[in-house]
Amino acid sequence: MAKIMKGAVLAGRLPSSPCEGAPRPRVERKEMRFLNASEVERLACTIDDRYGAAILLAAYGGLRMGELWGLRAQYVDTSKSSVRIVEIVTDVGGHLVLGPPKTRTARRTVPIPRVASEALSAHLSEWSHGPNDLVFPAPKSGPVSLNQWRKRFWQPAVKTAGLTPLRPHDLRHTAVALWIAAGANPLEVKTRAGVTSVAFILDRYGHLFPGSEDRVNDALDALAASAMAATASDRAHGAPDAGEQEDAQLETPLLTLINGSGRRGTRTLDLSRVKAAL
Repeated sequence: MAKIMKGAVLAGRLPSSPCEGAPRPRVERKEMRFLNASEVERLACTIDDRYGAAILLAAYGGLRMGELWGLRAQYVDTSKSSVRIVEIVTDVGGHLVLGPPKTRTARRTVPIPRVASEALSAHLSEWSHGPNDLVFPAPKSGPVSLNQWRKRFWQPAVKTAGLTPLRPHDLRHTAVALWIAAGANPLEVKTRAGVTSVAFILDRYGHLFPGSEDRVNDALDALAASAMAATASDRAHGAPDAGEQEDAQLETPLLTLINGSGRRGTRTLDLSRVKAAL
């Protein structure tokens, strides 16, 4: 709405935007739901056979629902265990439209683990897809309507698997959680998920990255231990401590100056003369 109002102001249709200066309502985020690997498998085995591989691909590949329903067989490479996101399905006024992803980062190649790759391979063989066919079409062909699919297939499967409440989008959250548990760093998660910013990943999922505090503390302890060991070694070999080094420097009070002409030159002065001049 704010962008529309701003466009109207720039076009001279409105003197000012009613959105400017308006306080934004505070949005309380709901706790995200994540499935573990056993729950993902249970859901994949419970849902209609036509969509078991879709569950695994969403839960391990992190595809959005629109990306899942827009995937064509030619963009699946089971030999390299990857899928290319080239098209998505969007609902425009009740009509399902296939088109390119909304952002450049969303157009990507997603690596997938063998569990999803093998399921995709078996799915493509069983349902005999041509290169340009949708991998997961609606029961009567064409792209899937998420609302209808949710009511007909998703909700009964979730209930039977004992996972209620669960949204289809929670499979994407599950994928991110599983990547992090497998050791992926924020940049890898960003690339796999097809989002524009690492900051977004840290903001939404930063609490899932395990042991970051412990790793930092362990590294600091290692640095301190190294310094303590070096100091102990110096003392054992008779090296002067910091106080002795300072006294030694004062015994040879030399000062290197730069002359005022701008050319680099050196003059060595006895510090006692400097003190006397002060």
